[in-house]
Amino acid sequence: MFMKKFLLLITTVIMTTLSTFAQADSTAVAAEEQVINVIAYFSKNDTMTYTFTDIEEKIQANDTIQDHCIVENFMVVVTDSTSEGYRLEISTIDYEVEYANDFQKQLYDQMMQLGKDTKLIVSTDEMGVVQHIENWQEIRDLNRRGIPMMFDTLYAKLSGLDSIMPRRPLESFLLLQYTTEQGIMQGSSELPLLFGLHGKALTIGENKVTSTNALGYPEEITMVVGYLKPKTEYDYEEDYALYAQTECTVPSEDALELAKNALGMVVSDKTHDQMFGSEGTMEEARNILGDEMKVTLLESYEYFLNGWPKECCKLQTTTYGQTQKRVLKQVEWTSRVWK
Repeated sequence: MFMKKFLLLITTVIMTTLSTFAQADSTAVAAEEQVINVIAYFSKNDTMTYTFTDIEEKIQANDTIQDHCIVENFMVVVTDSTSEGYRLEISTIDYEVEYANDFQKQLYDQMMQLGKDTKLIVSTDEMGVVQHIENWQEIRDLNRRGIPMMFDTLYAKLSGLDSIMPRRPLESFLLLQYTTEQGIMQGSSELPLLFGLHGKALTIGENKVTSTNALGYPEEITMVVGYLKPKTEYDYEEDYALYAQTECTVPSEDALELAKNALGMVVSDKTHDQMFGSEGTMEEARNILGDEMKVTLLESYEYFLNGWPKECCKLQTTTYGQTQKRVLKQVEWTSRVWK
């Protein structure tokens, strides 16, 4: 049981660390008819509602074990539109933790309650590229007050948690993440899904790229860009999409080292020693992991002709031995009011 939990932690760390967007280069020179420019043509008072789904699961011997499933409904309203860009307000409508362990559910409930009455106010340029979170200092101050109170509740309810995951480093980690505007922006999963491709020039057709990611591992990226055929009365002839697949292989020794360094920041010394201090434990992990871990990231970005996202999805699968770990993050539109 301990080894299974140990490997789940490793794969979660690796998948999070290697996550990347497969994007076309916006500086590429191409004829106008050969590219699709992802540009926002929004109007003041345009309103979109979306459902954000976050699922994590493990597949072993054809059995699927769900780690968590969280669904959030939120609204995006254009409160200002000028020649220089747009001002957007993003607010949560409701959410449901469909499945999670006690710690995850308590943590998510506390985080949602903390920010339930606070809107995310975002400014973009004229193409829809996110420039700033205007009220980031308000969100920072809210978290500075709320996160310690949240951990008071969590660690009181979950006895023994502090011996495995000491409160101080975990609390400090969260507080540090929400100290800057950039950190708050990165902490919002919806923003990169909705607006991460805006301002890009996407080359129509199939394109393949071989590159090296930020950690130095080679990756193969295949992208397909084109216009979508209308399927419902809500679709348009000029709706468009990008689909991408990124594959990266990580040697198991490197995977273990990445996990060791990352988890050392939040787990207790005793837990860390249990995971990494025993050569027998490490050898068992190597046997299960095999020689390498393969990370496959599938991405889908579909847009209406005016640049409003229709459905954006990232499915990341890590394969080691006979086991797969999958993480899905998806945003899908549910209603719209446009001028």
